[in-house]
Amino acid sequence: MEGKLKLYCTVTLRNNEQANEEMKKTIIQLPYECITLKNNATFDELKLEVERSFREVYWGLRSFNVESIVNLNAKGSDLVFEVVEVGRKIVFEGTISKERGIMNDEMFENGVRNCVVDCGCGAEDDDGERMISCDICEVWQHTRCVGIPNNEENPPIFLCNRCEQEIVNLPSLP
Repeated sequence: MEGKLKLYCTVTLRNNEQANEEMKKTIIQLPYECITLKNNATFDELKLEVERSFREVYWGLRSFNVESIVNLNAKGSDLVFEVVEVGRKIVFEGTISKERGIMNDEMFENGVRNCVVDCGCGAEDDDGERMISCDICEVWQHTRCVGIPNNEENPPIFLCNRCEQEIVNLPSLP
């Protein structure tokens, strides 16, 4: 892919200062996501793209903010392409605000949430794997089970097979 740089990034979450003592001790690292950047992107742009990507993939991170890069020493204006070698995995640290985000069992594996997991592999609970939600029925499925490789970004609009078939089978208007 000419003019683009693919990086694998993850985030380590720290709770904000208002969290209870037990949650402050909790450190959570999420699976790596593929982030695609233009070759002349800066670390400030990378941080914004990581925030956008993880907010999109994880409902509980809708107010996630990157605070630092854990395994690199780079300034925000440095060009990513000049500092990061191909294949390098980057770890970001950040927090989520208490008002808009959650960081507890509701966000992660087997949590009690108002979302439905119904994957073709038979999964009915969030098992921590990378997932995507149908934009119509809002049912969650593993990205690998719907054919989205881990080295690709999630599409901006996703329809599960069931909703896609219902749309295809709609009678056309006269």
